[in-house]
Amino acid sequence: MDNGTLVVKDHLREEMQKIFLKTISRTDFFDNAAFYGGTALRLFHGLDRFSEDLDFSLLKPFPEFNLESYHEVIVDGFLEYGIEVTVKKINKRTMTTVQTSNVVAKYQSLSHFCDDVGMKGNFHRDELLKIKFEIDTMPPSFAGYEWVELDSSRIRLYDFGSLFAGKVSAVLTRGWNNRVKGRDFYDFIYYINNGIELNMCYLQSSLKKMNNLEGSLTDEKLRRKLEERFRAVDYESAKEDIVNFIRDGKVLDCWDSDYFISLLDNLKTSYKGLC
Repeated sequence: MDNGTLVVKDHLREEMQKIFLKTISRTDFFDNAAFYGGTALRLFHGLDRFSEDLDFSLLKPFPEFNLESYHEVIVDGFLEYGIEVTVKKINKRTMTTVQTSNVVAKYQSLSHFCDDVGMKGNFHRDELLKIKFEIDTMPPSFAGYEWVELDSSRIRLYDFGSLFAGKVSAVLTRGWNNRVKGRDFYDFIYYINNGIELNMCYLQSSLKKMNNLEGSLTDEKLRRKLEERFRAVDYESAKEDIVNFIRDGKVLDCWDSDYFISLLDNLKTSYKGLC
């Protein structure tokens, strides 16, 4: 697929993400949940990379939560924009506290968005565009929240410090398999460069949930963990993961363990609450 088509596809996926958020905001969803992750950072804080998935967390543990109960509302919401979608739960092989579903649309049903902004993409008429959305039903404690607007729709979002903590948790604990998720490391740079204070209480709770921490989390212990992680990264693999989501691949030229460890000199942390 050519680069122009990739950009069009990213823009169309982003339109689907916005429709999803506006649709779900008309329900009671954000009374009980909050939006976080890379897509939240892009849509509401100007992160300069595209993002694929929609990540949510309940405000408090509720394992009986049923994400499928919102599927019909989502289908109807997309129809209001002339888009036919299917919404299906993803059944997982192992037990997890995270529930996941996919929204799938044919490119043909999204073509009017291309026409509106003058974009052209080399798609097969039956090609599918998909967004994955998932929610953690047993979330870590100590997240902070804020309300943001999207075309007059109100969305509950993790506050900046909690978004940062969630990203650091991913940097430290995400399994890499055959490719390092370079998007985690790209976002880490964004938080550091913007001087965001990391919510240490939320990060501690998250790491303990992942069995990745014994005792209390201190600045010194966090720095050791991050240094160890940065030294273990295959940076060429990380670059391959992120390069198609950004416009200027040259910003990746400096990526190596020394560069990321040097960023820790500017890491700011915050301890709010009794954690």
